[in-house]
Amino acid sequence: MKLLVLSDSHGQESSLEMVLRREQNCDMIVHLGDGVDDMNLLLRYTVGKPIWLTRGNNDFGLAIADSHVIKIADVTVFACHGHRLQVKLGLERLYLEGLKENAQLCLYGHTHYQTVEEYNGITLLNPGAIMNRRYAVVDIQGKSIVPTLKHI
Repeated sequence: MKLLVLSDSHGQESSLEMVLRREQNCDMIVHLGDGVDDMNLLLRYTVGKPIWLTRGNNDFGLAIADSHVIKIADVTVFACHGHRLQVKLGLERLYLEGLKENAQLCLYGHTHYQTVEEYNGITLLNPGAIMNRRYAVVDIQGKSIVPTLKHI
């Protein structure tokens, strides 16, 4: 299963569209917030693909969840924007939330910086900001998690 992970598009639909065209072979899309209004564009590229939208601190008036727990094969994924867990101050609260959800992969945005790190057996991944042409693809096979940070 190939998971396309996006965050912080902030109205940059041209960058978002470039990524969606480039990564059409992905099986699932997760947008981690701050630009979920831009996701109307997704409808052209995602027929039959699951899409998970998460509310960010700049997504106002939308009935979208602040976080999701997604089961993919043998991997549990915790997805959030990260502002409520204060990820700009460190990743401990994100890690603890992932631990609480029995997650092996935690996805977050908000900082606009791409990063992937392992913390006590949990992969913490920020795809960066799509407005800065940064995103990630995660290949999940069984219990294997292979993240790739990308840019266009």
